[in-house]
Amino acid sequence: MEHTFEDEASKQAFSADVTLIDHIAAKIDNVEEQYRDVCYAVSAIAKPHIIDKGWNWEFHVDETERRMWQINGYFPPPSGSEQEKLWERENKTVPYEGMTPRFVEMSPSHQQFEVNLRLPSYGHVLAFWA
Repeated sequence: MEHTFEDEASKQAFSADVTLIDHIAAKIDNVEEQYRDVCYAVSAIAKPHIIDKGWNWEFHVDETERRMWQINGYFPPPSGSEQEKLWERENKTVPYEGMTPRFVEMSPSHQQFEVNLRLPSYGHVLAFWA
């Protein structure tokens, strides 16, 4: 940690600004050991960058239902499928049979909804509504 910050005030200012790393995990089996392994893996990744520097830290993993998840308009392929392996190799979404992006036009009579994403460090808000 030596020479990382000029003084305690600069360390506090920086750490107050680093508030969020967001990664959404796919659902895993409800097995305690698997949940712990995910937490241990996240901690191992954070160790040299955060923990070893003496910073306070906390993380939270969200599990997202695949039915409520899209990437570039596509629902992700089934876990372990050849299509999922192709997406991983290509590092992008690749169209696949039986799955075409679909966008539904909302009628004015639909109840209005809004989803906000707020990034606390920067104060940006991304809003979607129909």
